[in-house]
Amino acid sequence: MLRLYGEELLKVIRDAKSLPPTEHPDCLVPPYRSKNKVLSKAVQQAIDEHAREIGIPASVLMRKKWLGQLYEVVALDKDVSELPQGLKGWRNDWVVKTLIPVIKKHKTELQQGMGIRVQ
Repeated sequence: MLRLYGEELLKVIRDAKSLPPTEHPDCLVPPYRSKNKVLSKAVQQAIDEHAREIGIPASVLMRKKWLGQLYEVVALDKDVSELPQGLKGWRNDWVVKTLIPVIKKHKTELQQGMGIRVQ
């Protein structure tokens, strides 16, 4: 990889360093990690219950990637229109009415677990 793309990577880095800070992309939000698993347990319980109700595996109802994106939407107070595409279809009503309120109950823990400073 280094031999194939090393020069190109160095060029991208040099070009990025020459950009003014106003043109830098936003920093990525770190994923949720916490030793206190109250939020994770509450969310998993909501996912498992709904999956049982509609008769599909929990892994089909909610993917780990979507959950991380959902955490970001809630933690940063983004609009629900910014939900991942997979949560906008048939899952949307359940996500908005059930899952987001569960996550919001633990918003402080979520933000701490993502390293977001609350002002």
